[in-house]
Amino acid sequence: MTGIDKVYKFIYETYGEHPFTTEQIYAQADLIGIKKSSIAGALQQLKKKGF
Repeated sequence: MTGIDKVYKFIYETYGEHPFTTEQIYAQADLIGIKKSSIAGALQQLKKKGF
């Protein structure tokens, strides 16, 4: 599973359609299983895909 997949799955399962902040995602990096330095790129890719 790629970092993008991990971030998407975490957001979907944790927040569903509720709003969230990038700070909340960064704070949960260890739980997601992705390096904090990779989160920005994963979020950018999700944004490009229309997430």
